[in-house]
Amino acid sequence: MNKRVTIIEDSKETQRQFLDSLPESEIVEMQAIMVEPFFNDEIEIAVKEFGPRLIILDLRLDRSEESGFRILRKLRQSSLKDIPVIVCSKYITSSANDENKKKALRYGAVAALPKFPFPKIQTFFDVVDKNQRERGTSQSETSEEKPTKEEKS
Repeated sequence: MNKRVTIIEDSKETQRQFLDSLPESEIVEMQAIMVEPFFNDEIEIAVKEFGPRLIILDLRLDRSEESGFRILRKLRQSSLKDIPVIVCSKYITSSANDENKKKALRYGAVAALPKFPFPKIQTFFDVVDKNQRERGTSQSETSEEKPTKEEKS
């Protein structure tokens, strides 16, 4: 099974935490991308060539909350749209009423997880597996919510 993960994150410390969360017996290939609030063709090509099973995306990449959402929108409109994206940010809480979490899901993330306590990498794979099982059994029952005009600007 593909155990490749692309992390779009601006903190080297957080990237290190992802690596530290790997079990010794687990072989997971990671691609870490340090980005500003843009997503360009070079990044898209690099991610596509790496072929990750999932993308983990931070929300605040340039100290702007909107940068992660912009990248999420671009990912969902790019050739990478079929790769599951999980938003992991300190600006997400475990509350069901968390507005950033709701917005990330509307924009196409399969999940939005709080960064603290720091999730183990297997948690991300478990979320993707669960999401794919649910999509396979209820694909025709779900309708994807689109961002409103206000959210697009």
